[in-house]
Amino acid sequence: MVAIIAIIAAVAYPAYTRQVQSTRQSGMQGRLMDFAVTLEAYRAQNFSYEDADANLVLPADPFYDLELLVDADNRGYLLLAKPEGTMQGSGAMGINARGETCLRTTSDSVCDPAVDPGWK
Repeated sequence: MVAIIAIIAAVAYPAYTRQVQSTRQSGMQGRLMDFAVTLEAYRAQNFSYEDADANLVLPADPFYDLELLVDADNRGYLLLAKPEGTMQGSGAMGINARGETCLRTTSDSVCDPAVDPGWK
């Protein structure tokens, strides 16, 4: 009886963990898209993204560290979500000013919409 419970637990726990990670990823994708709207409103008021990284407060999240990288010409950005804690190993996600997304499952620190696959 104990062996049966152990086998069921060994199969169910990894599936549960993957589901929790997937749910957290989807939630962060929504927050990234919401903040992209905030960035577009900032650009509409300021005619560029200049100083957006200094003037806007990135949303806090217990499972991701967010980073805003504004292009040198202030005409674009990359908003990155780097997994932390129990989400480590799930891959960095990002969205840029053109609305292109990326998810690099082989890195928790960077992704590039021009190279990496987008969100599914």
